[in-house]
Parts: sequence; structure tokens; C-alpha cells
Amino acid sequence: MSDTAPPPLGDIYFDPDRTCTRLVGFDDTGKERLCGQPGAIHVDWGDACGFVCEEHRMDLLRWSYAAAHELGGDCGMPGALWYTAIDADARPSSWCAVPDDGSNVAEPVRAVAAVEVSA
Repeated sequence: MSDTAPPPLGDIYFDPDRTCTRLVGFDDTGKERLCGQPGAIHVDWGDACGFVCEEHRMDLLRWSYAAAHELGGDCGMPGALWYTAIDADARPSSWCAVPDDGSNVAEPVRAVAAVEVSA
């Protein structure tokens, strides 16, 4: 990971379609053009969450991020929390899950947003 700011993500951090929010340019009117390809990776950029497609997966090596994981079924769902953990081999891992009736299988180490993950 580098120590630079996140890549250009555009103004839209929340995408219910879970598409790549990587800024790829501007149209003739100056409106941002986002990648829009299907997301493959869910990324916590620190200040915001977003999705990155396969093509932009390598951006994770160029910019700093707090955590990332393969896109799962609960990523971006209303009420989903971002969980992080350290496995037995001291490797960090993360995932998203919508808490059920309070009997979560994992304790939330932190939620990216105050209550919910918004992307």
C-alpha cells in the first residue's frame, strides 16, 4: 500500500448497483464519468467505501485504503456492517454482514460509517 490519498472516485460514493466508482474522465459538459463496470472488490477508503471492478483492482496497490475484500452478498446492503479480524496466522481479513437477530457470528471491530456501511 502507498501512503497517498484514495484514487479519484468521483462524487458518487453510494451505488446500489455495486458498480465501480473509479473516476475515468469528464464529458463535454464537465460532468464526471465513472467506470460503471460491475464491482469485484469492496473497498474501505477510510472516509468512504466504494466498489472497484476487475480492471481497476490494481488501484489497490497504488493508493492507501483501510481494508478491502471480495464483493459478497451483503456488501452495500442496508444495515450491513463492515467487520475486520486478524486470523490465526496474523493476516487481516474483512467482510460485510447484515446483523441478524443479534446473534452475529462475529463482533464488529468497527463500522466504516457510524451505523451502516453506505456503499
